[in-house]
Amino acid sequence: MYKHIIFDFDGTIADSAAAVFTIYNEMAAQYRFKPVTEEEYKKLSQLSLQERFKALDVPFYRFMLFRKISKEFKRKYNEHVASIPFCDGMQDVLSHLLQSGIKLSVITSNAANNVTDFLQPHGIHTLHDIRSSSGLFGKHKTIQSYLKENQLRPEDVIYVGDELRDIVASHKCGIKVIGVTWGLDPKELLESGKPSFLIDQPNELLQLVQ
Repeated sequence: MYKHIIFDFDGTIADSAAAVFTIYNEMAAQYRFKPVTEEEYKKLSQLSLQERFKALDVPFYRFMLFRKISKEFKRKYNEHVASIPFCDGMQDVLSHLLQSGIKLSVITSNAANNVTDFLQPHGIHTLHDIRSSSGLFGKHKTIQSYLKENQLRPEDVIYVGDELRDIVASHKCGIKVIGVTWGLDPKELLESGKPSFLIDQPNELLQLVQ
């Protein structure tokens, strides 16, 4: 049995797609990004992260503003957090795992306070740790720090995420990873990253980690 399970947040625990769509369009005019319709937003999920930026006409130099944009996005996200639901079944799965004694943590590109503000009203107060990774592609560094600080071996830990970049980050750290198909990236894109496991329903997590 694993000692620690690390979760991604958006698309894995929180069904935040509608909120992210709204926030993106609110910010599009300010940063000269291409606004999208709901149908276009759904089609973006079929693309890799780099292809999404290209489809949105976001040139490379705009990445220089990433920290500023990210900070504003996270602030706006907090304004929506009370209306964001759990991914179907995930609240029960988290509660069950917490009762089992396995340490649960979250490592996300979102802000740690947004995760806390989402979970606490639902009575989830006892996660081991919540950490915000640096940038879109810095998650592996945060995972490595987590392993070191908690004196964990790679085999003690498994990561759960809904994006290809979650799988890539986990592979870089030598830990197993469960790809979930109910989030942002489609099943075919997740499969291309060769996750340790790929699941379609939250309750399948219980069979894999206990």
